[in-house]
Formats: sequence, structure tokens, C-alpha cells
Amino acid sequence: MEKQTFILLIFVMCWKRRRGYSEEFLLVNVGGDFSVFSINAKRFDTCKEIKMHAIKTNRMSYIDEIERLGGINKMYLPTDTTLNIDEILTIENDIGARLPDGLRDFLMKYGVSDFDEEVIFEPISIDAQYIHDEDSSQLDFIFEGSSIGVFYGKDPEEEGAYDIFWNIENYKDRMPSQFLPFATDGMGNQIVMSLKKENYGLIYFWDHEAEWDAEDYYDETGAVMPEEVKYQNLWLLANNFDDFFARLHVEV
Repeated sequence: MEKQTFILLIFVMCWKRRRGYSEEFLLVNVGGDFSVFSINAKRFDTCKEIKMHAIKTNRMSYIDEIERLGGINKMYLPTDTTLNIDEILTIENDIGARLPDGLRDFLMKYGVSDFDEEVIFEPISIDAQYIHDEDSSQLDFIFEGSSIGVFYGKDPEEEGAYDIFWNIENYKDRMPSQFLPFATDGMGNQIVMSLKKENYGLIYFWDHEAEWDAEDYYDETGAVMPEEVKYQNLWLLANNFDDFFARLHVEV
């Protein structure tokens, strides 16, 4: 579906939703191949929900969203910072799960990269994924949003701050198991994907300033930190890789 037609589609759906229409409607784009879209606009509470559904139904991928967000810049050119399939398999073997196709493709296509524009995001909820007991001395933080700093790949710099392998190793004991850091906001915080079976593909923001590390937890409680407590500084951003890019927007 052409970009102009897709934007018009969302506008029409929002117009119908605001006026209480409940019937399904059809839009056909004849500028080349036929594209047909049908939806019951009254199923959704907001235009944002309509957009998310339209993107999913039309199979818009992160590549489409990169164009909307102003493009992406490969860093360290002419050095190649992308991953090859063997390196992808190494990550999957280490973590014990296959990467979703979108993230696989991104790592092999872009590597260490950043947006040309200032691109920002907000969490689905400002509350963390784990709330401490009332008798705990640990504070519960809120998170309202940040910006994309750099996506990871193979960092050619000696310190390797943007190297995905270094970040996996560095954070593996500080996050829930099978969590993969793939980007940073540039302020020490991580954008991570869960590869765990129960929340596979979900994307979170990991805030280092809200971290209660395992050693401090043991000193205070006398116990080993349970896995669920490691969600204390995680905020849900998106349901999958394409959804993550769909929720990003350029700072104005």
C-alpha cells in the first residue's frame, strides 16, 4: 500500500471512530496492485490503537518505519559493523533462543547505527514491571520516556561500548535471563528484547539508575535476588520489533 493511501486510511478510520460508526468499510488502492483493507472502526478506543492495528494488518515492517523516522545512519563507515549469520547463531546459542526475524535482519543490515533525527519513545506504562512490597526500603520508580542513542553491532572501537557481544556479557547477570540488549539511549540505559518463552519478543527499557543490584539485595535481605525482582527497573515499550519501531516518533 502506498504511503499516502495508508495515511489517508488511518485518517478515515479515525474520522469514523470519532463519529461513532460501527460498520466495516473497505478501501482499495488501484495505484498498481490492489490493496484491500477492512476494519470495524468502533472496535478501538483511540486513533493510536487504530494505527497500530493498521500497521500490523498491512505488515508494515521496521524498514517502513525507518523511512518515516527520517532514515538511519551506519556509524564507523567504511568499517562494516553488521553481523553475519554465524555471529547471529553464536548469540542465539549463548542465549538459548532464536532471535525474531526482524532483529536478525536489522543486525545483519545496519549494525552499529543511529537515527539521523532525534527519535524518542515512551513506555506503554510509566510503572515498572515489578513493584516492591510495601515493607521494602527500595523505591518504585516511574519512567516517562527517552530517546534512541545507538543500535548495537560489532563495535570497531577498542572499548566496544556499542558492541552487542560486550553488552550481552556485561548485562547478563543484571537482567532477567535470556534478555538481549540491542540499543542504548546514550545515558547508560538499555533497550532490550526478551527471548524467554513466556514473554518472547517483548521489548523493554532497562534503567540503570533504578537498578537494585544482586549484592545490595543480598546485604539487605539475606537472600539471593529472585528472577522477578530483576524486572524492577524494566518498562515495557512494545510487543515486538516492528511494533517498537511503529511506536517511535521524531522529536519536534
